[in-house]
Amino acid sequence: MLKVEQVLRNEQGDNVLNDYFDSIVIKEDYIIVKKNNLFGLYNLKTLKKVLDCEWNKIVVSGRFVLAYKYSKIAVFDLEGNTILKCEWDKVVLYEKGILVTKNGMQGFYGYNGRAILKCEWRRIMPYVNVMLAYRGEKARKIIFDYDGNVKEEKTNT
Repeated sequence: MLKVEQVLRNEQGDNVLNDYFDSIVIKEDYIIVKKNNLFGLYNLKTLKKVLDCEWNKIVVSGRFVLAYKYSKIAVFDLEGNTILKCEWDKVVLYEKGILVTKNGMQGFYGYNGRAILKCEWRRIMPYVNVMLAYRGEKARKIIFDYDGNVKEEKTNT
């Protein structure tokens, strides 16, 4: 059986990624490659590998990369540095941090990978200066700042 492989060459004909791929997609500042049905990422300006071809899906969102593997999600910066390991069921990027969900519970992390709120909350709602976090259904509402400090705590009846 024949297989088509793609290579990215410069004007001199050199293979600038030093590999062959099933597909190569060039975006604004990065290159998404596919090999053996798995995706990897390269920096378009430096042509350096950011992520190996080991991901089921890669999404670049601003300055960050969401990489999916076996229904779990990891977060990287555009240089390939790990911000959050591949263990989250859902990830939403906000201006001040990352809302994560795992096994029905939520947490909130900074872009440095530090837990602001550990993944032990039923629901977290980020706002401009505070986050509302709920423990249990209509049981306790706690307002945090983005350093993880409690601003207000209420018990609903």
